[in-house]
Amino acid sequence: IEKGGRFKSERPYLSRHRQKMNLFGRIKLLGYCLMPNHFHLVLQPQEAETIAKLMRRLGTAYAMYFNGRYKRIGTLWESGYRCVEVWGDERIVHLTRWVHLNPVSREVRRFGLVETVTGFKPEEYMYSSYQYYLDPSSARNWIHPEVVLSLFENWNERKWANYQRFVEDGRAKSEEILGEMAIDTGRDR
Repeated sequence: IEKGGRFKSERPYLSRHRQKMNLFGRIKLLGYCLMPNHFHLVLQPQEAETIAKLMRRLGTAYAMYFNGRYKRIGTLWESGYRCVEVWGDERIVHLTRWVHLNPVSREVRRFGLVETVTGFKPEEYMYSSYQYYLDPSSARNWIHPEVVLSLFENWNERKWANYQRFVEDGRAKSEEILGEMAIDTGRDR
């Protein structure tokens, strides 16, 4: 498999095919981030087996689309999807933060004795669900930021501001907390 991007200019493909994300109301999409060569989904299923069905549908449909569009054949992904089961409100909140910060590149530039960190902000990355968390009224029925936002105090008043502040606190905290928690690391499926 070539190492190039899997989404190219078609990153919005998942958005355009959001019906597949619903599976007749049996899965809620809590968050997502599409990277050039992989993606992250935070899903809340009613039944565990619905995730396997969703990933099979999504992976097959996108591979067929991509292969047809770019006149190629064969496997698109190096391995099956990785599924991690996450239990508990705190873990879900930290997982969505980690997913939303995933595309934020950090570049350290040294100017003499001064180091500055540059990179874009997560709200500038248009291929994630973060914008729906900052403006929940823009979320359609296929993305459910309210599930995570409801876990914050005073979430009805300034729910998005509380979450935004939480995300800005940083990736390191979420990586540390998720790393310390005993979660099923899953297997390639």
